[in-house]
Formats: sequence, structure tokens, C-alpha cells
Amino acid sequence: MKSNVRLSAAVLLALEVICVLVATFTLQAAFQFPAILREPASAAFGLFQKNQSVIVPAYYVFMLSGLLYLPVSFALRNALKATAAVEESHLNTMVVLGATTAIFQAVGFSRWIFLMPYLTTMYFGGDASIRQTVTLIYETFNRYAGMTIGEHLGFIAMGFWTIVLAASVKRLVPAWVSTSGISIGVLLVLSIGEHFGGSTADVFATLNFVANALWMIWIPVFAFFTLRKTSLISVSATLAVN
Repeated sequence: MKSNVRLSAAVLLALEVICVLVATFTLQAAFQFPAILREPASAAFGLFQKNQSVIVPAYYVFMLSGLLYLPVSFALRNALKATAAVEESHLNTMVVLGATTAIFQAVGFSRWIFLMPYLTTMYFGGDASIRQTVTLIYETFNRYAGMTIGEHLGFIAMGFWTIVLAASVKRLVPAWVSTSGISIGVLLVLSIGEHFGGSTADVFATLNFVANALWMIWIPVFAFFTLRKTSLISVSATLAVN
């Protein structure tokens, strides 16, 4: 049973990273992601109309990657809660942060799946006044559902999720694994400075890119050391009982 729990956690973590990578590379090729998010509405609508059949499924995968934080968090809690080196309060906090990350990111990504196709049809099917109205709607949702909820709140939750997760296993893994995870989480939280604009926005945008890239490297490293160690602990406990 314990081995199945660890396997489930490992599979879900791998699926999380795969979903993010697939969606990111697909949107970079078809939608100039993430730069397109800061471009005028006309540029976004033009590219979206051209590559909608690729962009919508890619954003659906992105939405799934956000929602995966919830089962990933539960799977990790179940895999780690029997380990004396990990405090249950930390794991419960991690689950709460995983749930909030899932909600924030899913809200942000879902607008591209359900709202953007409708707005694109309206944009190219209407006159100048319709385009102005659609542009206003697009910019509003881009800043509220996208920047405010999906990115700003999403990266805060994701950053603290990473910090709590890395800190919770500090007695279970090599110090550099825990320290690097905490550092990546801090970088994710700091990167929200981009959303306030100003002359430093590009610096924070680069920081966000670096933090996310490091996060996708850290997750499999974390999984290897953590789940391997819990497996060894489980085997040792079984041998001691026998």
C-alpha cells in the first residue's frame, strides 16, 4: 500500500511537469507565449484566430497542470505523513496552498479555453465599435482573471507551496535540495513584482522565467530524493518489525 502511495505521488509529479512543458513549448511555437500576454489585443486575436486549434488544447493542458496541484498535494501528504521527520502541520498547510494554487491557476488559464474563442469571433465579425468593446473585455479579463488571479495570486500560492514543501522535508533530504526549493519558492513570490509595472517590470519577468525553469528541474530532483528516502525508511521499518 505504501509503495502504491509513493508511486502515485511520483506519477502525479511527473505528470505535472510534463503538462507544463508540453503546454509551454506548444504555446511558444503557436502563440508567442508568454510575450503575447503583454501585447495589444489585436496581436493576440490575430494569432489566436490563426492557431486556435492548437492554442485551445494547449491551454487546456495548462489548466490541467494547475488543477493537478490538488491531487499532487494530497498524494505527497499521504506519502510523507507516516515519516517522523516530516511534521503533519506542514503537510496540511501544503495541501491548503496546493488547493489555492489549483483554483487560481485554473481560473487564469480557463479564459483562453472558453472566453477567447467567443471574443475572437466577435472581434473579427464586428465593426470598429464592436472591436473596441471586445478589446475592452479582453484587456479587462487579461488583467483580472489572467494577471491578478492566475499570475499574481497564482504565483504567490505556488511560491509558498514550494517553500512549505521544501521546508517540510529538510530533515529527510540533502540540505541543498531543501534550500534550493525554498529559494525557488521565494523567487516565484518575488517575481510578482512584474505586475506592478514600471521600469523594473522586465527584470521581474525574467526572474519569473528563471524561477519557473528552476522549479521544473527541482520537482523531479525533489521527488527522487524524497520518495526514495521514504521508501528506504518504510523498508527499514518493515525489517525491524520482522
